[in-house]
Amino acid sequence: MVSGDLIVGPPPGPFAPTGPLRVPGDKSIAHRALILAARATGPATVTDAPPGLDVAATRRCIEALGAKVVADGATLTITPAPSGHERTAVGLDCANSGTTMRLLCGALAGRPGAAVLDGDASLRRRPMQRVTEPLAAMGARISTTDGHAPLHVEGAELHGISYECPVPSAQVKSALLIAGLDAGSPTTVTLPGPSRDHTERMLAALGVPVDVSADGRTVAVTGADLPGFALTVPGDVSSAAFVLGLAAVTAGSVRVEGVGLNPSRTRVLDVLESMGCSVQATTTDQTVGEPLGTVELSGRATRGFVLEADAVADCIDEIPLLCAVAACVDAESVVRDAEELRVKESDRLATMARGLRMLGAEVDELVDGLRIRGRVRRRSGRQPVQVMASGDHRVALAAAVAGCALGPVEIVGWDVAAVSYAEFADVLAQAGAVVGDHV
Repeated sequence: MVSGDLIVGPPPGPFAPTGPLRVPGDKSIAHRALILAARATGPATVTDAPPGLDVAATRRCIEALGAKVVADGATLTITPAPSGHERTAVGLDCANSGTTMRLLCGALAGRPGAAVLDGDASLRRRPMQRVTEPLAAMGARISTTDGHAPLHVEGAELHGISYECPVPSAQVKSALLIAGLDAGSPTTVTLPGPSRDHTERMLAALGVPVDVSADGRTVAVTGADLPGFALTVPGDVSSAAFVLGLAAVTAGSVRVEGVGLNPSRTRVLDVLESMGCSVQATTTDQTVGEPLGTVELSGRATRGFVLEADAVADCIDEIPLLCAVAACVDAESVVRDAEELRVKESDRLATMARGLRMLGAEVDELVDGLRIRGRVRRRSGRQPVQVMASGDHRVALAAAVAGCALGPVEIVGWDVAAVSYAEFADVLAQAGAVVGDHV
């Protein structure tokens, strides 16, 4: 793992490793698996959970709530807190993980005891009323600090509700479905657009009564106990996107194995293909309702894209990577309907606009997105330009990909990449990119 800042320069040729690569496990699935394991009726095992800081925060939180977690190589065995376990005003540090905080709100809302959920300065800026208000409508005793963390949750008797969420948030939906496991009547959540469906897939695979509408936007769950289970976490397609993007900006060729291929997460592959790359995804297995397999990409990205509404929701976490690739092609790309990016770990629209301008791309920052006109030639000279990670792991990783095509970049605050993919520095070194403290 590289700490501090990182300097990345263009590699000498295409990124074309001789063998297949693997990426860290899917954060979204790992968060849900750990939280559900902690409230199951028996022990669970979770294999290949990613080592990043976000999932580590969830592990610490469930341990603080009384679950026992034992690591044996790549496998975690989670034993829930014993029945009758007392918890009073437990302090839970969610660090930088919004998923940890929002899903735990749902998991704790109907359970005896009290807890205070807090996090770092970045997490304290992220909106939490979107999840606390519908939970309160279910009967939860939950309060915010001016709509933000710290959050105070005291277990209460819950009843199901039918809730129409104003934003297509998988985190809000998941928090309500998890709370619905403790509710005395069915809980139904309807979203205005597409979202990740990991929670409903996992619950259904564990035997919970789950009803999903034909368009996937309405999900209903009935209260139920969860059995112990065994789960292997697929590779995170959001992390794989950076490996694919590295090949796309260097006219390379790469194969990534063991990647999660949940249809709600693979729009990024369609966008890279629309940019001119050859992309092939092959499903080879399944784990707790989640398909996984192999993704192969070859060729250089040469065309722009337009992402709006549903497409943005489908690849919300990959937009920084896609914008970095767009900055490397001789075409215009547009992202719209992406206001949600302003309330992530950073204001990703603003931070990506600043960083890509530093690297020579023309970028217009819109109210709800970006317009990017790519740079054809890399900058002359060897002096790196500084791009601020702004405490955002995806901004840091995207800047590294852009630097591999547009010229040397010094990513200030690179160590934040450890939230999801610290090992990407090793991938850059394998590509032959200049990585280190000088170029």
